[in-house]
Amino acid sequence: MEYVHKKENYNTAGIYAIISEQENDEQWDSFVECNSAGFHEQTGMWASVKMLEGWNPVRIKFLQNHRIRGGFQILYKHKKYFGRIGYVSKGPLIDHYDSELWQLMITRLINTVKQYRIKALIIIPSIYNFHEKPEFDKGLFNPNKIFPVINATLQIDLTQSTEEILRGMRRRLRTSLKNTTELNFREGTREELETFFELMLITCKNQQVTPNPSSLKSLQKIWSLFSAKDLIKIYVAEKGNEIVSGILALRIRDLFIAWKIGWSGKFRSLAPNAALIWEMIKRAKKDGFKIFDFVSVDYRYAQLIKRKKPLTEVVIKNHTFFKLGFGGEIIRLPDSYIYI
Repeated sequence: MEYVHKKENYNTAGIYAIISEQENDEQWDSFVECNSAGFHEQTGMWASVKMLEGWNPVRIKFLQNHRIRGGFQILYKHKKYFGRIGYVSKGPLIDHYDSELWQLMITRLINTVKQYRIKALIIIPSIYNFHEKPEFDKGLFNPNKIFPVINATLQIDLTQSTEEILRGMRRRLRTSLKNTTELNFREGTREELETFFELMLITCKNQQVTPNPSSLKSLQKIWSLFSAKDLIKIYVAEKGNEIVSGILALRIRDLFIAWKIGWSGKFRSLAPNAALIWEMIKRAKKDGFKIFDFVSVDYRYAQLIKRKKPLTEVVIKNHTFFKLGFGGEIIRLPDSYIYI
């Protein structure tokens, strides 16, 4: 369902809002893909996937002269004993910094929460590259200390030469890459999603984390929607005819995002995960991407590792230690908020 609030004409500049509950929205998705702060989680395609897990979308678009200037997508669902909860991931989005429009969007965000009877809303802001950063009123939004979210990522600058990237790696990891002649690397296919999902489940079990996507059906839905726009790829490392590890990569603008990784646990001496990531770094660079993004690192652990502090076994076994072996820059993500 999509409809226009006819009375939501906000100022003399002709800005108005459209409220949508539909899954697919090509106009909004195009805005997200082109916006410098836009990520997959704000697209209608993502909402369509999350609906398989019981989430419902509501999307507010602010337009001027039929062109989207900004907006946000909320996903919400009912939780037993609590009521409706919702979240805005990597939003709200705005085409350029405009304090008046930003305040209009924040006001509409709050009104939407009330309108849809959402008792708690988590906001995970995106990274805005404006000189003046949009802010969330501390009197209205509290720091999120209830729901854990990713607080940092690691990025490699792909405009460097391959030699420069190699020099930035941990020596031991760099040495392990010389022992990969027994592995074959290639782009995977849709038919191999089930194999990748099984590898991902093994990895999640070993790391004691909940798999996301949580089901093969969700993964296949993501693939069918995002592959149509060339926004997703799968890459695998093989030993003989056996797929040993795989990476599911999201691609948007100049970002190559190593979103999910799966490993069978076999052939550890060949360092298949490290080898596959290195192949993906080289491929992303060749394909013209400017940034290789590892999605998440633990900021506390990353700081300890960077400062070369004595490390506990817990830190060394954390995925952050492995990822930082590739060098790159730790990016602190914006703090998340909660509105109740």
